[in-house]
Amino acid sequence: MKQLILIAVLMLTFAVAAYAEIAPLINYQGRLTDDNGAPVPDANYSLTFYIYSMGLGGDLLYSTGPHLIPVSGGLFSFTMGYTDLLPDSLFDGRGLYMTVSVNSDTPMYPRRRLTASPYAFRTHKADSAYGLINDSQYVLAAGDTLSGYLEFDGDGNGISEARVGTSGNAGNINLKSHDSTTVKLIGALYGELGLYHAMDDNRRVSLVGAVNGGNLVLYNNDSEARIKLYGYTTGNDAVQLPEDAIDDTEILNEPGVAFNSTSSSIDMSLTDVLDIITVSITIPAPGYVYVMSDCTVDLYGTTQGNGVKIQIDSTAGGGIYTARSITVAVASSATTSGSSYSGSTSYIFYESSAGTHEYRLEGQKTSSFGTAAIKNAKISAQYFPGSYGSAIVYSDDPISGADAIPVSFNDDNGNAKTTYKVDLRELEMKVKQAQLEEKEAMVKRQEAELELERAKRENE
Repeated sequence: MKQLILIAVLMLTFAVAAYAEIAPLINYQGRLTDDNGAPVPDANYSLTFYIYSMGLGGDLLYSTGPHLIPVSGGLFSFTMGYTDLLPDSLFDGRGLYMTVSVNSDTPMYPRRRLTASPYAFRTHKADSAYGLINDSQYVLAAGDTLSGYLEFDGDGNGISEARVGTSGNAGNINLKSHDSTTVKLIGALYGELGLYHAMDDNRRVSLVGAVNGGNLVLYNNDSEARIKLYGYTTGNDAVQLPEDAIDDTEILNEPGVAFNSTSSSIDMSLTDVLDIITVSITIPAPGYVYVMSDCTVDLYGTTQGNGVKIQIDSTAGGGIYTARSITVAVASSATTSGSSYSGSTSYIFYESSAGTHEYRLEGQKTSSFGTAAIKNAKISAQYFPGSYGSAIVYSDDPISGADAIPVSFNDDNGNAKTTYKVDLRELEMKVKQAQLEEKEAMVKRQEAELELERAKRENE
């Protein structure tokens, strides 16, 4: 004699017939023991499964089997509905009772009542909804079309919080607060998103995918357009801002200027290059610094070969650079009592890093005759974030990082010299390329970190 001990009845999976023709399934697990409660020997047993309308007597509503099922340690498992489909009409709300017969034995008692889970098979039918097909306030998931508006009243107070509907051939969505529209999404040919304030119903933001290009408009609380961005035009019309909306501190890489002047007089040396005046400028990013300077040169004590050379430099000391220096010498009208001359010079530097940079006007006497002094010097430095063309300079020394072209010439004394022609724009391009490569490396590093974090989460 054998008896059946029910371990569990579980509905593992069911399908909604409206979406896929998949039968409902019930996973049934049990334990077979002998009369003493010991598990039956491990083997394959012939089992038949029954579902009745009552716990005792009643109608047989469903059966499947016999099925040859392996039993181990007395335990077995079987999925009903896998071979013999469970009819949809079986789960109509009445009580259902299940039992099993082993080999040729009669079905066992007591029958086990099915719990509520299998009745979920019927929920996909939603039988009561079928009587409402012709009622316009209901919309079927398949085969029905909404006309007019669909209102959402989340708190049931009679005030709509959202509305979905159509206007002509376009769909619209309105989101509300206290019955005032705060968001409008219009699905017209161009598409439009409008944001409103519930207190006054005035529009604050408009985003439109217009036929010629998108536009974004920001409004004040009187619905006056204050900021306009138009993607279909160029020039001043493309961006329209309120007057004085942006000042110099808000403009990235804005051009800037620094200036210095002095009334002092400095006697020039025949042996040393002296600083006459300096200027410092702080630049926000790599770019060009154009330095200009002028001064008054006093030459006196002789009418012979007296003069000075002046130049712009970025470092103190050193020598005179033939390629960037200007000579101011006595003229035929000079007198021993002294004459004054104007001297001016300029130079452009490319700085590959942001920060503070200093420049100077330097001078040196050119001969041993008479004396020379420089006074009333002025110097200015202007910053430009980029070039609009070539920026050619000549340097006595090759500029590091640039392609320097040697140029031969004779100096004032007829001596053969070599200077180097350099386009500073090449430095600009190399710096920008390095910045781009740095950004690409940063992006790749961030992507790798995200991938590592994602893999870590998946393994947890």
